[in-house]
Amino acid sequence: MRRETVAAVAAWSSALADGEKVEITFHGGEPLTAGFDFYAMALPILRDGLSSRLAGFSIQSNLWLLTPELCELFREYRVSIGTSLDGP
Repeated sequence: MRRETVAAVAAWSSALADGEKVEITFHGGEPLTAGFDFYAMALPILRDGLSSRLAGFSIQSNLWLLTPELCELFREYRVSIGTSLDGP
């Protein structure tokens, strides 16, 4: 997803209902395939773009691609991590 798309999502979500909570969940396919660079770009844009609202972030993943760097980034942005047991 491009930077412009992430910014558009933040602007659209922010305009829905000022002051109300919004929860953004990264899932579908395997969201960690987007990689560290995507989340390092997207999370600050979303946080700042949703500053008028109480924003929460979560990710649903099988965790195969979770790295220590992603763990640190997710901790910084308080991304709640859910896992699934899939595959053999």
